[in-house]
Amino acid sequence: MLKYRMVFTGMALATVLGVASLAAPRPAAAIDSEVEAHMVGAAGDSGAPDCPQEYIGTYPVCLVSGNRSCLMREARARVRDGDYDMAFRLVLATQCHNAGAQQKIAAAGRQAVCEWLKAH
Repeated sequence: MLKYRMVFTGMALATVLGVASLAAPRPAAAIDSEVEAHMVGAAGDSGAPDCPQEYIGTYPVCLVSGNRSCLMREARARVRDGDYDMAFRLVLATQCHNAGAQQKIAAAGRQAVCEWLKAH
């Protein structure tokens, strides 16, 4: 009887610990300094758009309202709304002129980029 009680107690404890670990927040994914520099640069750039077709396909109002900085503001708003897919797409659009930057951001991944947007 004692043996079964120990097994049941161990299973119950494992279940409780498993649920607790699922509820614990995960640490934010890291963004390397190069990816961060591209996103910070885009957030501060309200110059002429490099790829108007990208704006039309993502958030056309940004063509006349801040260009890359507008896309970054909208990306942050989409993260707040929980639309990580659109937020990630908007961040990638800010680098339409720089395939290398797009590749680095894409490699960092949607989750890491959106976590960075939440924090900044």
